[in-house]
Amino acid sequence: ALEAAGAGLDLGQVAASVMLGATLWFVVEGYESAPVGHITSDVEGKLKVQDSLVVGAGLGLFAAADMSEGTVLGSYPGRRWSQQQWLSKKAGGDTAKQDKARTYVWVMDEKNEGMVIDPTDRDGELGDNAAWELGSLTLPLDDVKTTLCRINEPPRGSDTNVVAEYVDSEVLFCLERAVKAGEELYIDYGPMYDRKDYGGPTNSLGYLTFPDE
Repeated sequence: ALEAAGAGLDLGQVAASVMLGATLWFVVEGYESAPVGHITSDVEGKLKVQDSLVVGAGLGLFAAADMSEGTVLGSYPGRRWSQQQWLSKKAGGDTAKQDKARTYVWVMDEKNEGMVIDPTDRDGELGDNAAWELGSLTLPLDDVKTTLCRINEPPRGSDTNVVAEYVDSEVLFCLERAVKAGEELYIDYGPMYDRKDYGGPTNSLGYLTFPDE
């Protein structure tokens, strides 16, 4: 009986240790994988997603109301990864799914060198909300919307009206001039954006490349 009780105590300790380990993993992994980003509260109702004016670009983001120069639209949404972590772990290393995701991945500035922000899900698809992925679980977060990811680069001959500003580890999207209701919003996605197919008859989207590729 004593041996059985001792065995039961050991099993209980093992179970408690397993539960503690699982809880710690959940907390650490959850914190690291939780998507970030937001839309400024008084701006959300002034933005509208609809078909882009850029040929082949799919959806775009438009001003639904007049907005003034300097308006902060929000911060770019998604999960933060190191570039190496993204290349090895994103979509289980599936390059086809990674290729789909690259259109929306943001490469950070020098202060956050080697980091990217990815708003897409495990299949490289962009949903309405950034997904929080914990192991095999996917938890959509309604408060991390991907609206700002719909901003395209301008077609050839047009100019941008949105600029990215870095504040610590956030990428803020701000209007660099006043816009009128109905205008499509455009931004320059930076030097790491491969534009070799940009403006083509079937593909006007750019393609992200990492510095070490």
